[in-house]
Amino acid sequence: MGASMTELRFWLLPVLALALASTAWLAVRLAHSRRAQREERERLDHILDGSPVVTYVLDPRTLAPSYVSGNLHRLLGIQEAQLLLGDAQWWRSRLHPLDRDATIARFERWWHDGASGPLMHSYRLLGAQNRPIWVEDTLRAQRDAQGTALACIGAIVDVTERRVLARRLEQLTESVPGLICQLQLGPGTRPLRLPFASAPGLRGVGLTPEAVLEDAQPLLSRVLPDDLSGVLDSLMASARTLQPWQHQFRLAHPELGERWISGHASPERLEDGSTLWHGIMTDVTQRKRVEQALANNERQMRALIAAMDDLVVVVDGGGLLLGFHQPERLRVLTGLETPVTGQPYPQVLPAAVAEAIAQAVVQLQLEPGPVHREVAWAGPRGDLWLDLTVSVMAEDGDAARPYLCVGSDMSARKQREDELTALATTDALTRLPNRRHFLTRLDEELGRVRRYPEEETALLMLDLDHFKRVNDTYGHTVGDRVLQGFADVLRQTPRGADLPGRVGGEEFALLLPNTGREAAQAAADRVRREIEAMRVRLESGEAIAITVSVGVTRLLPDDDAERALHRADQALYRAKAAGRNRVELAWD
Repeated sequence: MGASMTELRFWLLPVLALALASTAWLAVRLAHSRRAQREERERLDHILDGSPVVTYVLDPRTLAPSYVSGNLHRLLGIQEAQLLLGDAQWWRSRLHPLDRDATIARFERWWHDGASGPLMHSYRLLGAQNRPIWVEDTLRAQRDAQGTALACIGAIVDVTERRVLARRLEQLTESVPGLICQLQLGPGTRPLRLPFASAPGLRGVGLTPEAVLEDAQPLLSRVLPDDLSGVLDSLMASARTLQPWQHQFRLAHPELGERWISGHASPERLEDGSTLWHGIMTDVTQRKRVEQALANNERQMRALIAAMDDLVVVVDGGGLLLGFHQPERLRVLTGLETPVTGQPYPQVLPAAVAEAIAQAVVQLQLEPGPVHREVAWAGPRGDLWLDLTVSVMAEDGDAARPYLCVGSDMSARKQREDELTALATTDALTRLPNRRHFLTRLDEELGRVRRYPEEETALLMLDLDHFKRVNDTYGHTVGDRVLQGFADVLRQTPRGADLPGRVGGEEFALLLPNTGREAAQAAADRVRREIEAMRVRLESGEAIAITVSVGVTRLLPDDDAERALHRADQALYRAKAAGRNRVELAWD
């Protein structure tokens, strides 16, 4: 028996030792795995904390989140200690009272219907001091392996500034006659979107904002069938060439009947390959009726022209001025005190107007009209724009037959279009070019560098140091003043070709064409010193000082915008890592 026990212990001891060693090894592996998961979670939280998008996971039964990214307190403008993330009642209290019931009901209806697609909606949250914050929220269902919805994953983006800009644009369009709009054509497809349309303009063509909802089809359905293909073909041609779109067409107004519309828009190519037009459509029915009446009866022509406030002249194919209407209007637009008929009109009319008429006459001798032209010139009272229509007055085949030229003063409309373009390309807070406009100019400069590789162009990335601390300590209003002061410094670039822009929250960029290494470093250091010396004074008398870190690179012929910005960013990160308030180069 004793021998048997001894043998048993002899065999069992190694087995037990091996089992204990395996258990210890598994425990070490488990500890390493948990630590790795914790470190990965911390890295993910750090990335999300720097993002403008707040992400969260929601329990649909309690409407309380089980996870929220750490940047929520920055969105709300409150301290992290004030967040009660697991309290459903606290979350409900953060919804604006006017939006609370509708927002919750919309979510519950979506969840009850199976949450088959994303839920995208806008509402207001209450930030610090109950400041309303407009957000766009996108929710998707999280499902198990069997497809059962378990929870919701959401992403919230602050769109308050966009709402404010949209409201300003809406107020501007209230006083503008015509339909101010944006048209968007996707790559390789004909369906049109209507991202923006002024409400007064929609009412002018017999539509409502509710009937459109970004879809251009309700507007296209009003275009007369005989004119629809011309509208679409002219838009497709403008999309191919990126030339301004100009077209006149008829639409059926539900109350006023057939109306003539004149459309003018400037196109731009977006990053996704689609084409976006910014422009205006105006009702020119009265003018069209006048033109058609003039072509049929000279007596009616004179009676109708008498009621017009346009420039009207008659010329012949041989280049002579045969007549004019309203000498006072002609004097205002051209500066001519005593027009002389029977003289060559290039010697009487402004050169730009005379050239446009001559080109139209040549075109009308080859094909039926009328012909439309937009003409610009420096008039006696500043720059003028004329919407010129030239048509044949007598179809007798004579080369010297008369031509009627009707010009409407469109200077005010052009000024409004320029104002709308500025709104679309300018950052509302700093009045610097926004990210889209800066990237467009950067792509243009890269094209120039590829054509002339011997000419150097510098790109600076600038980031305010510890700007988050300013917002957290003094609030966003003071932070906005700091950003505006910084923008003022960037605007004081000594050369007109230099382009500053706001490309992020506290990130700015500066493009310096024809600038070498030493000049670029000097310019960067000048900005750094001026920001270091700048003070933003509060009502309490306290003066806030701030510094900036700068990364400098040069554009290379094989660069694209993303690669150049990344290289400047890397130099900027080195400046941050080296202690901030400094300039680092990535030139070679």
